[in-house]
Amino acid sequence: MFEDWNVDNSTARRLALTLFDEDQLASDSKQRKFLIRMEFPFAATISPRYEVILAIQFIFESVMVYGAATSIALIAALILHVGSQIDLLCCKLTEISHNCDKEKLQKHIIDDIVGKHQRIIQFSKNIEKIFTYISLCQFVSNMLVICFISFILVVSSHMDQATVIIMKCFPYYIAVNCEAFILCYTGEYLTSKSEDITKSVYNFLWYELKPQNARVILLMILRSQGKLTLTAGKFLCLSLEAFANVRHLSL
Repeated sequence: MFEDWNVDNSTARRLALTLFDEDQLASDSKQRKFLIRMEFPFAATISPRYEVILAIQFIFESVMVYGAATSIALIAALILHVGSQIDLLCCKLTEISHNCDKEKLQKHIIDDIVGKHQRIIQFSKNIEKIFTYISLCQFVSNMLVICFISFILVVSSHMDQATVIIMKCFPYYIAVNCEAFILCYTGEYLTSKSEDITKSVYNFLWYELKPQNARVILLMILRSQGKLTLTAGKFLCLSLEAFANVRHLSL
């Protein structure tokens, strides 16, 4: 058992040295460098191969970075929009109490509230339908990167070049954690906002309304009990609990 552990430990150290060996980096300083360290079965540093490979790497990295940043920013913006619409819906409920003696105006406001609630639910479902698999790809990739970097940091802590390796890996480790946190926080924010609808409708003095209007509010209470969620692949709800579980697995 100890021999297997020594073999695995030596393999991990060789991996870390391969990725962050300063001697190898110094020897490569006189050669042309790529944005991503790669090995090719041909002379890749000869023009025009070098320029073509460098351009492909630059385009690939740009697409990946801007794609991930744009998708997360778009999800966050849409969820914030849903949250603002929920706040407006809760404010609409307060208008009914000021118009209890005006039945026509009261009925008009209730119809507006029910329609807005329906649009919020439908809009949230559309967000979930569009971004569920995008969120899955980002969440799984973040989890794998976090686990891999954590492994490198733990292994490199017993090496002579531990400081250099940690300084190179730690900023990227923080960036990936922030990306996963933003993704999970948007799901947590949507769920908490959906609970605000239930609380606002339930605390409203619906029993003082006309019977036909009170029945509509009761149906709205029942419908608002279903929480709005943002999932990753329809099997994992994005929340702070999910982020905490990922952090726990990476340690």
